[in-house]
Amino acid sequence: MNQARRAANFDMSSNSNLKVLIGDPARQAPDLHKGLIYQIWRSVEAWINLADDELLFLEGAEDYDVVSSTSGTAVQVKATVGNITLRSEAVISALNSFWLIKNNHQDKQIWLRFITTSSITTEQGQRFAKTSGSRLHELTFLADEAFVRWKLGEKGPAVTELANVVRRLETLDANEDDFQFHRAWKSIEQVIKWCRQDSGEIPDAETYEPPVGFCSKPEGNEKLRDIPKAPIDFLWLFLAQIEFRLGLGRSIFDVAMKRLASRILLQARFAVPSFRMPPETVQQLELLARVL
Repeated sequence: MNQARRAANFDMSSNSNLKVLIGDPARQAPDLHKGLIYQIWRSVEAWINLADDELLFLEGAEDYDVVSSTSGTAVQVKATVGNITLRSEAVISALNSFWLIKNNHQDKQIWLRFITTSSITTEQGQRFAKTSGSRLHELTFLADEAFVRWKLGEKGPAVTELANVVRRLETLDANEDDFQFHRAWKSIEQVIKWCRQDSGEIPDAETYEPPVGFCSKPEGNEKLRDIPKAPIDFLWLFLAQIEFRLGLGRSIFDVAMKRLASRILLQARFAVPSFRMPPETVQQLELLARVL
């Protein structure tokens, strides 16, 4: 047959009049079958591209996994239409699955690939936050992004991003009675507390893991009003503890200690007028606040 085709100079591109055969629509592959076919071809592609030290596992932890002695890549394949964001159900499910796989294989470098035919877009709320000037709302999306990076193993950049969120959070001129401000603060606080616990720091009480997209979720239980916000200095101390646990240097620690020294000095001078701090202690705190 190949010889016959070559003899006939068979060229698909030159036959522009060729059309797909028309049959019974009921016999055509539904969306589920199309998704399976797409997954199969992606699996074949992964098999062809395997390195010598890698194995391909179909329907393993994810649709297929590529595993070596030192690493593993879990791959989720979606043949879908429409746009997706970090809040899409499939994306959240894949991230949660990745976190489980990563915890189950701490001796390997674990990666997640999410292959989709959908287009990637941003949240409607995120676009609204940027165009409307809602700085608080924008900060909640940045906190969500930092949390996703943490879960993906990018802990250093995640901590840096959370520190930026806290720094900007303090500059907001918000009404303390504003429920959305209180909810956003508590949500960011919860993410930082959980990252602190996940870094190896032992908390005073067990901290629950917030879901992906937790901070920018506008809904919130009104009972949250009765739970006080952690002081901003506490958030800096939590981040400093994370920084120490991860061995990331001391830039956040310096910020936290400088703030703490300034706070102690201010309270000692004005909170109790009758109290007189020894001059040498005042000088030490002032020096500490300047050099840190």
